[in-house]
This record gives sequence, structure tokens and C-alpha cells, in this order.
Amino acid sequence: MKHEQLNLLEMMQNDTSDKSKVSSEPAKDLQDWQKAALADIDKLGEVKKNEYGGIQFEYFMDLMLAITRHARSNIASFKRDLIEKRRKLLKDFELDEYKVVVKKILKMEEEAIKTLTDVTLAHIKVSEQQFMMTQ
Repeated sequence: MKHEQLNLLEMMQNDTSDKSKVSSEPAKDLQDWQKAALADIDKLGEVKKNEYGGIQFEYFMDLMLAITRHARSNIASFKRDLIEKRRKLLKDFELDEYKVVVKKILKMEEEAIKTLTDVTLAHIKVSEQQFMMTQ
């Protein structure tokens, strides 16, 4: 396991993209649901890091649970309508349209989580690289 961690660390350090940059500017124009999420994330306390510079696993899990909960809560009303449509399509055995709706729901969730993750990382001053180094 240590060998795999070191290889991952070397790969991350050799990556020349700007994933290691941490925004020092506070996020502006946040929506209320994002502000509520950041308030909950602040309750987790200071970021706990492992010996490789990544986030400690327990803190990472708490962070992701908060992000996922708030992101899903934000899209719940949009998702509710799509779920009703999805159920009807399945009942009517319209599988092609059913697949389209399922993909739309998943994409909506993914985008909400990604957006909030980006806002969160800037807020807690953790780079994407450090975030990806979580063990």
C-alpha cells in the first residue's frame, strides 16, 4: 500500500497542470444553498491532512457527506419531477426515453456535487491535487 501511495504522490507531483493551485479569494455570488453547505463544512473544523499532504480519510468522508447532502437537497425539486416521469416511462415500458431521463438525473446530481466541491475546496483552501491525494 505504501508503494502505491508513493507512486500516486510522484504522479501527482509530476503533473504540470494547475490542479495544485488554491484560490486565495473567497467565493463570490454564492447561492443560499452553497452558503448553508459551507456553514456546515465549517462545523467540521480545520482541515485534517495525512503525511502525504492529502486530506485525512475520515475528514474527507465527512466533507463528501456534507457536499452530497447539500447538493442533492438543492436539486430535489427538479429531480422529483424527473423521477415521476422516469417511473411513468418504466411503467409504460418506454425504455429509450427512460434511459434519457435517468442520465439527465445522474448528470444533474454530478454537476451539483462538482460545483459544490469546487466551491468547498476554494473555501477550505485545499487544492484539487491535495483533494485527490486522500487515502
